[in-house]
Amino acid sequence: MDKNKKVILTIFGYLVSLSLLVIVFKDTNFEKVFEYLKKIDPFLVLLALVLNIIFVWVRGAYQKNNLYITTPNIRTGTSIVSIGVSLFYNAVLPSRLGDVVRAIFISLRDNIKKKRLLPYILVEKIIDFLFVIFFFFLIVIIESEDEILSYLFVTLAVIIIFIITFILYVKFNKKVY
Repeated sequence: MDKNKKVILTIFGYLVSLSLLVIVFKDTNFEKVFEYLKKIDPFLVLLALVLNIIFVWVRGAYQKNNLYITTPNIRTGTSIVSIGVSLFYNAVLPSRLGDVVRAIFISLRDNIKKKRLLPYILVEKIIDFLFVIFFFFLIVIIESEDEILSYLFVTLAVIIIFIITFILYVKFNKKVY
């Protein structure tokens, strides 16, 4: 019975996927798609692929290095594959949920508790956010006019106040056990 149920669920999954593909691509002009594909330089596609693979490998090694203190038994292969899985699910799921999938993947593959992985991922995302904000402000300062700078400084002040408030809240609101 289990084998029949599994086959039925697999066929049902394929039918749902096929129907969703039909809905998504029903208004697509494939002639234009193939016309655009003919204009693509294969060398640039290959270069992008190689650079993406290098990025995933370096980020996986970086993750393994950063997690070494809390989880020394994480394997390099698991770390690298988890980055690829995370990138895939971030493209499919909303709100950067691929990073949660990354923690679950590492947890299942190397038998590591999720509570050791999620704080690292949270800190990584906070640092990413701060770098994006920093580069945004840097570009706005370099490229903006005087009237935009006043809005920029007000926004910067609000963000700094928010960050300081958050840090003070975390520091002085300790849980009592």
